[in-house]
Amino acid sequence: MWINTLWKLCALAGSKLMIFAFTLVMARWLSLPDFGYLSFALAYAQIAFVLVDAGVSTALWREASTAGDQGLRVYLSAHRLRPYTIFAGLGLALAGLGWFDLPPNAQFLVVIIGLGTGIDAVTNLDQAILRSRERLGGEAAVMLVGRAVFVILALGMIATGTGLIGIGVAYMAGHLCALILSRRLVSFSGTGRVEPEFAPTNLLRLALPLAAVNFFTVVYFRIDTVMLQGIAGPAPAGLYNAAYRLMEAAMMVPAALLTALFPRLSRQAEALEGGLSPEPLARLLVHLATAGTAFGLAFAPEVLALFFGPTFVPAANTLRILLFALWIIYTNYLLTNLLIVYRRQAAFARMAGLCALVNVALNVALIPLWSMAGAAVATTITEGVLLLLAWRDLRAHQAPLRLQNLTFSLHYGAVFLGLLLAVKTISVSWAAAAGVLVLIAWTGGAAWGFQRRALR
Repeated sequence: MWINTLWKLCALAGSKLMIFAFTLVMARWLSLPDFGYLSFALAYAQIAFVLVDAGVSTALWREASTAGDQGLRVYLSAHRLRPYTIFAGLGLALAGLGWFDLPPNAQFLVVIIGLGTGIDAVTNLDQAILRSRERLGGEAAVMLVGRAVFVILALGMIATGTGLIGIGVAYMAGHLCALILSRRLVSFSGTGRVEPEFAPTNLLRLALPLAAVNFFTVVYFRIDTVMLQGIAGPAPAGLYNAAYRLMEAAMMVPAALLTALFPRLSRQAEALEGGLSPEPLARLLVHLATAGTAFGLAFAPEVLALFFGPTFVPAANTLRILLFALWIIYTNYLLTNLLIVYRRQAAFARMAGLCALVNVALNVALIPLWSMAGAAVATTITEGVLLLLAWRDLRAHQAPLRLQNLTFSLHYGAVFLGLLLAVKTISVSWAAAAGVLVLIAWTGGAAWGFQRRALR
C-alpha cells in the first residue's frame, strides 16, 4: 500500500514539475501573445476533459474494484460508451470556442489539443483498471511517459520553428504514447468468475453524477482566483494564487493515499475479502493534516519566501487561513471517496453543486471586505459545508464515522504549534529544524499505527 502511495505521489509531483518546467521555458521562447494562447489552450483542455470523460473512468474504477472478472464486462461497456462521450464532450468544448476571439493558429492549437484530450479519455479507462488492481506503478508510468514525450517533443518543435501547431502535435503524440503503453499494461487473462452483462446505460447512470461533481469542483476550486482578479485586482490574485498553489501541493498526499486504498474501501463496502475499514484511515488523515497545518501556521512567511520569494510574504495570513481549509480537505478526501464507494454519486453531485453556489456567494460577499483573505475564508467555509453534508449522508446510509476521528489530534497540534512559536522567538532555523524532525516523527508514527491496526 505504501509503495502504491509513493508511486502515485511520484506521478503527481513528476507530471506537475515537468509541466512547470515546460511553462517556464515556453514563457521565454514564445512571444507574449503566443504564450497566452498556449496557457489558454492547456487550461481549456482541463475543462474539455471533464466533458469528454463524463465521469466514466471514475465509475469504471469503482465497479472494477469489486468485480470478480477483474472488471472486464464494465471495461467493455466503458469502451462502448467512450465514443459518444468524446463526440459530445469535444462538440461542446469546440462550440464554446465561439466565445473567444482567437487567431487561426491558436484555434488550430485548441482543436489539436482537444483531439489529444479525446485520446487521454480512452487512456483513462486503462488507468482506471490499473488503479482498481492496485497497480499504481503502471499508472504512474503511463502518466509520466505521456508528459515526458509531450514536453520533449514540444521543445523540439519549438526549436525547429513549428510554433503553436507543433506544440499541439506534441501534446497529441504524448497522449498517444501513453495510450500505447496503457494498452500493453492491461490484460484480462484468468478473469475468474463470470460477471453479468454491465450495460453501458447502467455505467452512464453512475458516471454522469460524477461528471457533474468534477464540473462543480472545478468551479469552486478555481472561481475564487477569477473573482479576486475581477474584484480586487491582479496583485491580490497573484498573492492568493501563490498561497493556493502551496495548499494544492499538500493535497497530493491524501489524493495519493486514497487512490492506493480506494479498491480496499470498495471491497469493505461490499463485505468482500481484502477490504479496509475507513476508521483507521480517518485517524491517519487527521494526524497528517494536523501535523502539517501546525507546521504551516508557524512558518507560513518563511515557506512563501522559500518557494516564491520575499515579494509573496504578504500572503502569509491567507496561507494560514487556507491551512485550516486543508485540515478539512484531508478529511473530505475520505468522505467523498466513501460517497463513491457506497454509490452515492447523485447525492455527491448535489453536494458539489450546493458548495459551488455557496463558494460563489461567499466570494461575492467577502472579497470586497477582506480581499484575498476573504477568498481564503470562502474556501474554508465551503469545505466545512461539504464535510457536514457528506458526514450526514454517510451516517444515514450505514457508513458512519465517529466525530472524534476528526478532533482527537487537535490538542497535539496546539501543543506542537505552541512549541514551534516559542522556539521561533529564539531562532527561526532551530525552530524549523526541530519542527521538521517532529513532523517526520509524528507522520511516521501515525503511518506505523495505521499499518498495525488496519493492514496487519
